[in-house]
Amino acid sequence: MPPKTPRLINNRQDVNSQCLDAGTTGTRATFSQDFDWGTNDSHITASRGVDLQGPGPQARTDSSADPPATAAQGLDFKADDPPLDDPQTGDLQTNYEALLGRRAWQRLHGDIRRRFGCGYVHRATCYRGVMQDVSLSFTGRLLAQLCRLIGTPLSLHQGRDVPVTVKVYPDRRVGGLCWDRFYYFPGARVNRVRSTKCICRQSGLVEVVGGGFGMCLKVTERQGAICFESSRFFWQMGRCRFYIPSLFTPGKTTVVQTALAGGRFRFELEVVHTVLGLMFRQSGIFTEVETAADQ
Repeated sequence: MPPKTPRLINNRQDVNSQCLDAGTTGTRATFSQDFDWGTNDSHITASRGVDLQGPGPQARTDSSADPPATAAQGLDFKADDPPLDDPQTGDLQTNYEALLGRRAWQRLHGDIRRRFGCGYVHRATCYRGVMQDVSLSFTGRLLAQLCRLIGTPLSLHQGRDVPVTVKVYPDRRVGGLCWDRFYYFPGARVNRVRSTKCICRQSGLVEVVGGGFGMCLKVTERQGAICFESSRFFWQMGRCRFYIPSLFTPGKTTVVQTALAGGRFRFELEVVHTVLGLMFRQSGIFTEVETAADQ
């Protein structure tokens, strides 16, 4: 039986208390996410009073382009390729070790294994850091603006030394993890970039954004770092998934997370189109600041 499509509840979404609707009890999600789509303000609060505000005064989020739902809203996985995480019961079985293989997993830095281990999916986590470089080509900037029609899956601006907050929390309605990224560009409204990662039985790891668009990801180990590389982009409507020719995609997407001293890590992203060349590049250093762990 395919997972239920996520629902909006009075125009608000509560990951903490409303994400399970299958007659189960004892929901353990500890991170609540409230979005009021009738205003330009969106906020995220931890159920234990964790302060997850960005740097400086409370800033308004550029939510005019946000769709009225999460990145995975409307996603209906094919019956033969459901998420390993069960949105009906909230049983999260995401296992990056299985994707990598035991030997590659053991070669990862210990901090990365902890961050992507089985317990990782049962927590809501906040990371803060600085993107030392956020670059867009001219075509990349046009594409980022165009993609506002389906959410805001790409950074809209470029700059250096940009403060960024990343909030990761389970989305048990679709069986995956939502990654909420907030870029604080000087002189601009907060640029919010959001996507959801799910591990499917056949496709492996997929990352979905708005409008049914997403990409399949290959996970590898590189000298102790974890690497995510796009293999195929797709558009999914209901249970039908259509793969997009590479020429009509943003380009080969590569994300590398490398452990640094003191529990910090370096995040690097590159998107390279087969014809247009480099479209997007980001590089920054982050640290985990708060974790709301399930009990």
